[in-house]
Amino acid sequence: MGRRDFQVKLRGQRIELGEIEETIVRGSIFVSGCIVVKYTYHEQEHLLAYVEVAGNQMKTEELREGCVSRLPSYMIPSIFICLDRFPLMSNGKVDRKALPAPESMTFCATLLEHIQPTTKMEERVQNIWCKVLHMESISVKLSWFALHGTSLLFMKLYNMYQIEFGIAPDIVDCFRHSTISEHAKLLSKIITSTGAEHYQAWSCLNLDKGEASFAQSRIFLDEQIRFHSSNEKIISIYSLPFLYRLAEGSLSISYLQRALRQVTRKHAVLRTSVRLDPINRNLTQYIQPNNAQDCFVFCTSIIDDGNMLENILTDEMTNQTYFDLQTGQLFRCHIVRQRSTIIQDNDDFLHEGDWIIFNFHHIAFDGESEQIFLDDFQKLYCQTENVQADDLHTALQYIDCELNSFKTLT
Repeated sequence: MGRRDFQVKLRGQRIELGEIEETIVRGSIFVSGCIVVKYTYHEQEHLLAYVEVAGNQMKTEELREGCVSRLPSYMIPSIFICLDRFPLMSNGKVDRKALPAPESMTFCATLLEHIQPTTKMEERVQNIWCKVLHMESISVKLSWFALHGTSLLFMKLYNMYQIEFGIAPDIVDCFRHSTISEHAKLLSKIITSTGAEHYQAWSCLNLDKGEASFAQSRIFLDEQIRFHSSNEKIISIYSLPFLYRLAEGSLSISYLQRALRQVTRKHAVLRTSVRLDPINRNLTQYIQPNNAQDCFVFCTSIIDDGNMLENILTDEMTNQTYFDLQTGQLFRCHIVRQRSTIIQDNDDFLHEGDWIIFNFHHIAFDGESEQIFLDDFQKLYCQTENVQADDLHTALQYIDCELNSFKTLT
């Protein structure tokens, strides 16, 4: 078989290929040899296992299942290619260069062919996979392990199953049956046996207060205890500023403000304060009403050079007074205009080269929130009229998800 000490680095993990080969060979009496290589397809790295199986006595899924039960997920090959006999060199060693390319093998059809969902459940599971793996679309026959699915990502996937369907499938079954199609069948089977009430869709509860979530409590306590400076001011460690430059055209400042008001009306977490309940002394989240005044700070600066912009951005990142969890001051918009672009004193437009800083407190915002915020902001900016409060009142809120999730898991 040649050297057994080949090592590769894949997705940050150093892998001993010989260990995988030995596991596959020992897993079945029908397997007489195995070679595992790192293979790049469409800029994605995979482990590819060539398996010598006399008479095609083994199916690729059997080989994969054997690996799942014996190896960590990052060491499970994405592709298995079964051959009757390995090509050999004159000295009797395997000729690795003569091994068939994956593209020419029908065994790789599940990796190279995109198969769309055929059932509603497959569509729902596919949507969850796409969110977890940050992909636009995934073939329902493609294995989780072929998609670089790590153990941490799998736990996120598993938690989303619990939230979406209100059930907890067997983790081992999910690993052994690792495609969207197979997960859809597992989930459908559990739902059928436990009753439809366990996966009813969550609805907006229209709450104005509730117990703080674990994440909110952690951040609140961090600021109040761990990151409290000696001069009794809160260290600014949870500011999340996003800087955008207007590349072309113009942007109405009044329309921008209107859109931001409507975004904060839609997303209650941006107008939520976190403080101790005066009665039960529990840490509680309070939501300001939709008809409250602006729930965000809006300010304008005019600059002459890039150094002034850098100073403004540094201030946004470090200023200790910009956010207040106990009053719900969690979001601010700072527009930065170049003096040279201002046409007249009452100019209501931002022009090419001007900047917008959206700054959030991390208790209400994270990296996953950015695209949601931008999509809603763009949509609401383009509205010709104010959106009615009732149109925004039915959106599922963070507080709803936390309460429903707690009920589901208890």
